[in-house]
Amino acid sequence: MSSNPTCPDGKLWTPLHAAAARGHEGIVRLLTCHPHIDLNRKGIFGETALDLALRASCVSAANVLLSTRGIQAPDTCVNPDGTYLFSDRYSDAINRLLQRHLMAGNAQVELEDEWA
Repeated sequence: MSSNPTCPDGKLWTPLHAAAARGHEGIVRLLTCHPHIDLNRKGIFGETALDLALRASCVSAANVLLSTRGIQAPDTCVNPDGTYLFSDRYSDAINRLLQRHLMAGNAQVELEDEWA
């Protein structure tokens, strides 16, 4: 990777993607303060830094990203009617983190019934 914090690699990942995927909270915090960082930039498969942190269960990195102004909730959490859905796709810790952040913003949250 280049020393430019906005420069993507072959997967279109920026340093923010890499730091989030590996749970490097301090680096994620530093990069989110950079004025030219696109917080919602998508990689070659449509994944954002937040998506990567959530999938890897990197709670601290995901928390930093969710606390950053301008970050978008992952598409996998949004129902067609605009409410938020949580399932076994993420760990319990990640689901709780997402719930807390979304409910703080007065989002309508729906929990998937695992027995349905």
